[in-house]
Amino acid sequence: MITTSEDRTRGKQNDFDFLLELARNLGAIEAKITTSDKIVVEDRVVLKCKSGCHWYGHKFICPPFTPTPDEFRKMLKEYEHV
Repeated sequence: MITTSEDRTRGKQNDFDFLLELARNLGAIEAKITTSDKIVVEDRVVLKCKSGCHWYGHKFICPPFTPTPDEFRKMLKEYEHV
């Protein structure tokens, strides 16, 4: 039997149901499990933070303290599902 990426993702969905429920309980309108290759990390994200957010440079969860887009893309490759 040949399984597709979509089949594997559906299987992981069941494994991670607890995370989906947690996300909804924390206020997420929608949450889903997908493969990491479907995540797009744009270079302009840092510019959006730098020019549009007063928290830039003040919180450790925001740039410049977070990984660069290239570093984040590299990290994503280490995961099959996100």
